[in-house]
Amino acid sequence: MKKIIFFLVAALAGNAFKTQAQHNAGNNGKILLIASNPAVSSTTGWPIGVWYAELTHPYWVFSEAGYTVDIASPDGGEIQFDGFSDPEDQSRYAAFDYISLGFKKDPAKMALTKNTLKLSAVNPADYKAIFVCGGQGPMYTFIDNTELHKFFVDFYRTGKPAAAICHATCILLKFKMPDGKFLVEGKRWTGFASSEENYADAYVGKKIQPFRIEDEARKMPVSRFETGPMFSSYAVRDGNLITGQQQNSGGAAAELVVRALKEDQKRYPTYILVHGAWADESAWGFVRNQLAVHGNVEVVNLPAHGADNTYGVGVGLNDYVKVVTKAVNRHAGKVILVGHSMAGVIISQVAENIPNKIDKLIYVAAYLPKSGENVSGITNKF
Repeated sequence: MKKIIFFLVAALAGNAFKTQAQHNAGNNGKILLIASNPAVSSTTGWPIGVWYAELTHPYWVFSEAGYTVDIASPDGGEIQFDGFSDPEDQSRYAAFDYISLGFKKDPAKMALTKNTLKLSAVNPADYKAIFVCGGQGPMYTFIDNTELHKFFVDFYRTGKPAAAICHATCILLKFKMPDGKFLVEGKRWTGFASSEENYADAYVGKKIQPFRIEDEARKMPVSRFETGPMFSSYAVRDGNLITGQQQNSGGAAAELVVRALKEDQKRYPTYILVHGAWADESAWGFVRNQLAVHGNVEVVNLPAHGADNTYGVGVGLNDYVKVVTKAVNRHAGKVILVGHSMAGVIISQVAENIPNKIDKLIYVAAYLPKSGENVSGITNKF
């Protein structure tokens, strides 16, 4: 075993071990949604911004997959939604969109759109993926925004998943890599189709957009721009670049991001957290979510604790060690094994059994047994 680190952090007992963590809420890390600030269309005169489904559908997919989702915009502050995308708009154009309707009716969710993060204040290292939302606004607020361009390219170059959908893919018409080549050169990607622009213009009886993404994309060198059937759910992944065709593709593009994130887990350290005698997995609370920002985290629930219905009589160290060992072996590489209180004995035994799977041992206000010493032997000393 490389290292054994001993931490006696009694102060954490009053904070980090409060039972405040919702199952599957944020324990996989953070994803950043980037939305347009409000603008006015020069062709229609409409107030424009982000399309509801292109923010709410990815938000839903990422939240269900266990990620915390933050929302940013170039200028920060309040964003606005395109009228036709509102499921309660009198046009009823998006009346079928119950995910967006649910988001709109949740005050806590809508509060996130009233005070978005300013992009320049965001630390990209705190996010495992970025997702640029579309709408009519990006054709004005994103197309020439060099700060956003640099943010996206720099993030993309880390190898982490970087996504854009619908009219937000207009930024890919501008992005260049340090060697001067377009980011999408030779890559498969998609965005709002010209056939869909034709339909939208006919629907409202006027030209909506100042230019068309597909038309411009097909002029680019080695362009591999592609589209699916008109207004179908269509998303494309090429390496860590993920794009979606239009508003009906937000969920599909987000699913590709989640899949890419699973493959990307190898870049992060893996923590396995083991609770003490008088607790269960929820004891780790926000500690779990904080670690997940820059790592993979699995929280073990020991037999006969919390939601585990194992009858407690006769359950002992060997049973605990088996459960923790199984958790460790689920991961391909080495893990950082963390034990609180009584779990110090458990993680010590696991490390003794499978030292080749352990990168570090961390004891949080935990028992650090000598060879052959048991829990009662340590407890009786005090």
